[in-house]
Amino acid sequence: VTDRNRIFNRGLLLIIGILFGSAGFLKAYDSVDLKLVLLFDGLPGHLVPVLAWCVILFEIALGLSLILDLGGKVLTRITLAILIIYSAQLGFLLAFRQPPPCSCFGKWKVYKSNRQDAMMGLARNAFLISGLIWTGRRKVPVDSIKKAAEGTIL
Repeated sequence: VTDRNRIFNRGLLLIIGILFGSAGFLKAYDSVDLKLVLLFDGLPGHLVPVLAWCVILFEIALGLSLILDLGGKVLTRITLAILIIYSAQLGFLLAFRQPPPCSCFGKWKVYKSNRQDAMMGLARNAFLISGLIWTGRRKVPVDSIKKAAEGTIL
């Protein structure tokens, strides 16, 4: 792995960490939209406040861990899994004509339409997921490929 790849990977994780951390803090400030999404998902109303705080605290912890570079490849894989889960949630919201606000960044919205917010969230996540997959590629040394082709390593 070259220095350029390490710098790109670290920069990407730093950006994702800032996104998760800020999303968590914005939801902590006002979690109404997050609670609406959880209710829309069909979760029991009495569990929604607790689940909302679990999501908020998890996002803040994940963001800080990424910013501080704690956890290495395991943390990168967790981040990738969370982005895929969040993307599935956004896809679910897009299946409805009038979905609730995605609550990606609390009350902060760029678009007037909840559908547009969800679509942009999905596009953002696809970009971040692609970046994580690209930086997570492991280059196999040419010698290993040659040995495998010759049948000398399994």
